[in-house]
Amino acid sequence: NEMKRKKTVRAVADKSRGARGNMRKYCIEKDIRGEAYKVLIDFLGRYASSVLLIAQDYLATESCQDALRKLADFGEEVERVSEWPGTKLFGGTVLCHKFRASQESLTFVRNHVDSLFSWCWPENPEDLSFAMRDGRILLLTTAHESYAEVAVYEDMVLPPAVEAILNKHHCS
Repeated sequence: NEMKRKKTVRAVADKSRGARGNMRKYCIEKDIRGEAYKVLIDFLGRYASSVLLIAQDYLATESCQDALRKLADFGEEVERVSEWPGTKLFGGTVLCHKFRASQESLTFVRNHVDSLFSWCWPENPEDLSFAMRDGRILLLTTAHESYAEVAVYEDMVLPPAVEAILNKHHCS
């Protein structure tokens, strides 16, 4: 039961100006793994108020089902959607699991997988996203397409270690 997806337009301009100020967007097509993944999650977690993960309606593995059960402990909201950060379905819906970006939930996100693109169905919930309280998206992923975007807004402090990770994995 394949659903057609439309990816967001991949704007890879170094800087853009939106309604909420200057922002630098990093387009990622090389997986961020191991310690670099954990450093990125810790950085995004400082600014995020919510974390989103997507679940299809079919063929979830035991690991995926276990992850979804654990997510419920983090103030989870579940909504049936046809669109989420980075993706719009043409036909069909999925379940969007949204939970608080707390120390406990971020520890789960850091430790459940070992890389950004490991959030891929059916082994895991998919398309990890982080959002700020005002709705700005910090991270969107389309893991099965090995694609992510990280947004760094002017009111954020980008540590040199995180900047090095993003530059190393940034689309050329």
